[in-house]
Amino acid sequence: MAFREELEEMREKYRQNPLKPMKLPRPSWLNEKDDLKFIYTEQETLFKEGHICYGSIIQANSILFKSFPPLNCPATLIYSMSPEIEENPYILHEIAHTIFYYKDKPLNEVPEEFREFARVITDELDRSSFYGTASDSDGNTIDIGFLSLMVFRKHLPKSKLCGGTVPLIVAPEKCKSIMILPKEYWSENFKQAWIKGTI
Repeated sequence: MAFREELEEMREKYRQNPLKPMKLPRPSWLNEKDDLKFIYTEQETLFKEGHICYGSIIQANSILFKSFPPLNCPATLIYSMSPEIEENPYILHEIAHTIFYYKDKPLNEVPEEFREFARVITDELDRSSFYGTASDSDGNTIDIGFLSLMVFRKHLPKSKLCGGTVPLIVAPEKCKSIMILPKEYWSENFKQAWIKGTI
């Protein structure tokens, strides 16, 4: 798949019909101390200033991989706006897989570049977000953002997580929240591959 071309198609769809603030379902357990709250207050900024890029899920509530119960739940992911990832988001998926590998490992056994990622995903309730770098298997250093988000099923094909790579709308210099780009903006090639679980 020509991932950059697919991403450009999604960006063009968004340029033609940008998102407007919407009423998103808010779970009863989400309190004001939880950084997941920002998607409910920062939509206008995110939708106006946002950039569409690829992200890769590190971990998600297991409910999201099933059709029932149809609850919206959190996930933790990394994303990157680098040209390398636009061409090949599998690199990002590989880094996400490496981070997850170190979950629950003693931190002194985790390579330093992955230590903070591992600490946060092991905690699971920690919503720390940060920007940093990570190396792929070829030793290339990739700039990445790391954070948690609410996954809204209505934005996903099949209303559940099928693949690990997702298109996101992000505005890291403007707001703390990000959101999975709603399925209406996805390119058909990407959508079909995602439903099959190949990306």
